[in-house]
Amino acid sequence: MVVAVSKSKAEQLELWAAARAGDRDAADLLARSVAPWLRQKAGRYARAYSLDADDVEAAGWSRFPASVKSFRPELGWSFLNYFASGAARKMLEHCRQEAARPRSVGADVLLDSQPERPDVPAESSKAAATFAGMDPLSREVVRLVTGMDGRAVDFPEAARRLGITERRCRAVYIVAAGAVRSAVLNAA
Repeated sequence: MVVAVSKSKAEQLELWAAARAGDRDAADLLARSVAPWLRQKAGRYARAYSLDADDVEAAGWSRFPASVKSFRPELGWSFLNYFASGAARKMLEHCRQEAARPRSVGADVLLDSQPERPDVPAESSKAAATFAGMDPLSREVVRLVTGMDGRAVDFPEAARRLGITERRCRAVYIVAAGAVRSAVLNAA
């Protein structure tokens, strides 16, 4: 975890100049000065896309070296604003790529329809009951995206098959997957 330090626009400019010249301590201080913004923005994106905040933050940090190299102070931007534009774009790109990738919510757990079996963990029974209680659209979205009936498909394909928008398909999946996760976590 990066410990934050507060730096003014002028101080950031001085740190940037030293960092660009190869001063590692200045680069470290410059990174610490943008860390609070990055951590906050990564948390927002992570919540919006149901992803791990550390992974989203790492995507943002990947823009830091390029920002140090390409920053042009003569344009009047602060380093934070310049870095923020590239880092936000990179984090959003990461979130969209991760959200488009089908993830399993435990298809093997959802297919178990015998909650009274003693050899089946309680989490499995809760998840199966939650899945069985979903509306037909939610069940079908989960089946398609997780590949419960064979091969998993991405959100655009699932939406096309179901005759709904991709946005609606994602929303239904997020709610359904959240319900199953909640059931599994509450059973444990």
